[in-house]
Amino acid sequence: MSAALKFRPILEGEILAPVSPGQIPFHPIANCFRMIEGTARAKFDFDVARHGLREDIVIHEGMILDGRNRYVAAVASGLIKPTDDFCHRDSDGKPKTYKPPFVEYDVRREGDPVAWVFSKNIARRHMDESELAMAGARLANMRQGERTDLQPAAADDAEPSAPVQKVSQAQAAEIVGVSTRSVASAAKVLRQGAPETIKAVDAGELPVKTAAKIAAAPKEEQPALVEGARKRREAHVWERADLEWYVEPVICTKALLSVESFFGQILDPSCGGGNVVKAVLADPRGIPVFGSDIVRRVPEETAWFLREHDFLKDDFEKLGIDHRHAPLNIINNPPYFGAQGTEDFIRKALSLATGKVAIFTELRFLGSKSRAEGLFREHPPTRIHIVLPRPSCPPGTYIEAGHKPQGGTADWCWIVWDREAIGMPTQFNWLVMEEDNGRTDI
Repeated sequence: MSAALKFRPILEGEILAPVSPGQIPFHPIANCFRMIEGTARAKFDFDVARHGLREDIVIHEGMILDGRNRYVAAVASGLIKPTDDFCHRDSDGKPKTYKPPFVEYDVRREGDPVAWVFSKNIARRHMDESELAMAGARLANMRQGERTDLQPAAADDAEPSAPVQKVSQAQAAEIVGVSTRSVASAAKVLRQGAPETIKAVDAGELPVKTAAKIAAAPKEEQPALVEGARKRREAHVWERADLEWYVEPVICTKALLSVESFFGQILDPSCGGGNVVKAVLADPRGIPVFGSDIVRRVPEETAWFLREHDFLKDDFEKLGIDHRHAPLNIINNPPYFGAQGTEDFIRKALSLATGKVAIFTELRFLGSKSRAEGLFREHPPTRIHIVLPRPSCPPGTYIEAGHKPQGGTADWCWIVWDREAIGMPTQFNWLVMEEDNGRTDI
């Protein structure tokens, strides 16, 4: 068992977990990630109390490296008593190995504990970019503040420790998969933010970019600023989740039509201002195309608009499309609804289409463990076309107000399901649009 290291003092903003005297302390690497809280905490504690621990608790340098939540739940339920001796000892009373459910981190097999902890936590948690940035900033802060001069030499028979190296913000950003700018903003939040500011980002309630601006204010003013920003964000989410529509440039659909063939007829069931339909109508192949939406956003005389129709709830037959004699393809930029609207639209489209389904969505939609094990396992996409350069997809009300779209800030893709290629492995392609920045012909 490796010799315990003395770590630097706790940094301002670091997540501290409830460790009582006599309990095993938590490793600073593990503390880069917040503990589960609220309803999730209660459900987890109940599961541990009922079923016991399903995974070991991993110890490194005398501290819990992985399994903090399991440990706290087990102590709370009485499965583990902090006063117990967790070690098998030799005749001289020196610790030799840990007793179950505790295991020593295997440096020889697993390597760098930082990479191991971050890999496990990012895989098991549903974290947005801001939460990842906060974890990355804590990692950079921890390594830069570590007291390497206090590390004792390991005993001759001790397990070798992984090399301790400083991690820059750029390296931390690469580890968690976000931009260096996001990690720098998170570092500012940790350095200057009030507890309310830090907690809001950790809980996914505020983007780290917004929190960094709030952190520039005096700490006593920050709670009110956080509450105001939270309310504005909730209002924005409600508007978006209600009837807001986001406009993809016509060129995005034109690019799709340049690499995908559609036979039969095409429907866009949330057509907004009709950009998908306009692109299909401009295609020389003359494919029949129709649009519908929960709210009409095109003039009354628009011939291709079928009717106001809730694609998820209303009877599809009321649209009057003859999809029994001609294949029905669906091309759609679905409503977001916190990503759930996109998945619901995909599932409904796949249940109705007899031809292809092509969905325009942010690339990050692919990065979900639950969708990987659910939607994409049940319905593997045939092709994924990553759209380049980044298109700008502003709210429709922004365009109606006479504003011009700016440069895109998010990555987008077309996800295509093709009934003629069921069982084939998913193909990834890069779809380069001909017109500049996806901003023309909005």
